[in-house]
Amino acid sequence: IELLKYQYHLHEVQQLTDWTIPNFPISAGMLALKGVKQGPNYKIILNELRQAWKDSHFKATENELLTEILPK
Repeated sequence: IELLKYQYHLHEVQQLTDWTIPNFPISAGMLALKGVKQGPNYKIILNELRQAWKDSHFKATENELLTEILPK
């Protein structure tokens, strides 16, 4: 951010300071309720859900991830 300020890219500085880091909408408790047990596949499933969330530009909801992605 300091470099952007130095280079007078004030619009970009404002965008970065206003940006809120999105929270991943899935928790371990939600996966447990869906029957996903801790074990070797747990990390794989969680990574697939995170990747689907990233691919949706962080817009996929908890419901979309659990109903559309998890069953696969």
